[in-house]
Amino acid sequence: MTEPVPSNPATLKSRIREFWRWFSDDREALSLAVGSKAFEELTDGIRARLGVLFPGISWTFGPGPERQGHSFTLSAEGEPHKRLVARSWLEQAPVLEGWTFYGARPRGDVGRFTLDVAGSAFAAIEMWVSPVENAAEEKVDLTIWHPLFEKIDEHLRWTVSFLWLDEALGEEDTAAWVGDIHFGADRLADAMPLSELPEYIDALRVARPEWEKPAADRVWTGYQRREPRPGGAARADILTGTTCLPQVAFHYPLDAHPLPGFGLDFSFLKFPVGWLDGPEKMGRRAGIEDALTRILESAHAGRVTGGAMGLEHAYIDLALFDGLTSVELIRHALREAGLPTGAELCSFVKKGPPRVAM
Repeated sequence: MTEPVPSNPATLKSRIREFWRWFSDDREALSLAVGSKAFEELTDGIRARLGVLFPGISWTFGPGPERQGHSFTLSAEGEPHKRLVARSWLEQAPVLEGWTFYGARPRGDVGRFTLDVAGSAFAAIEMWVSPVENAAEEKVDLTIWHPLFEKIDEHLRWTVSFLWLDEALGEEDTAAWVGDIHFGADRLADAMPLSELPEYIDALRVARPEWEKPAADRVWTGYQRREPRPGGAARADILTGTTCLPQVAFHYPLDAHPLPGFGLDFSFLKFPVGWLDGPEKMGRRAGIEDALTRILESAHAGRVTGGAMGLEHAYIDLALFDGLTSVELIRHALREAGLPTGAELCSFVKKGPPRVAM
């Protein structure tokens, strides 16, 4: 555990590789330290290491399933860009005896625990929730009550509520199942303790199989541009598209990188829509997206994050995890898909990597 903190690896893939090399080498020391007083002495070093590899991302050690062994969790805390990091990190996790890894905060046993926030103690057994099915949104709307909520401001109510919901349901189920949230005592007659909410959600999952719940980083949003403009800047001609990262796709060009210091690039392919000649243009573009997905994800080198059709150009949005290697894999996938040379790989960020001819 005395190994120095690494220098800053260039790409997300190399950072993840470095993390798992370190963790695998030190797993026995970590196993002995977790839960002991010695572990407190190691946290500064672990924090420094993770601060270099994944700056600002949340992490925690805990017990394994059924409280057997140990777990390590990397949590995006609801941030869409960091979900990409946590997902790729988890997909590359090795099998280590006695260890379980999570790419999102798992369910915990709220039991009789108390959460100390801003000088107040919020006991889980005092939190009551009234769930109502929202069929239109395929979610569950909640009315939440806690005796201290009348004494604190709105912001703190939201903070406490989501901390406890993530603990009770886990990060993924909170994002997938919880809809609108209201605060108040008006529905206490229909309320249940927070500890019973996981069972309610599990029963609803069985009763509503048609409510498909993909992972939070695989939720797609469709969009249309009201006034597409041909002959102008890139993406100004877009008619319609889909994205799993609206925070990126809707705000091109970005003034700043949305996730600096992680070694990944937010980019898009741009090529003439005429290359998709025929009645099935959308299907042709989807086929190219599938080819890119296969080659990038199999190499842990990136993800397709969206696509769009414009008056003049077609676009495929990408998150790239392995620098120039990702670029070469894209080039290979485009050749396999039968696209001519001449597509452009562009950055979503104003001062991002230069355009690359594909």
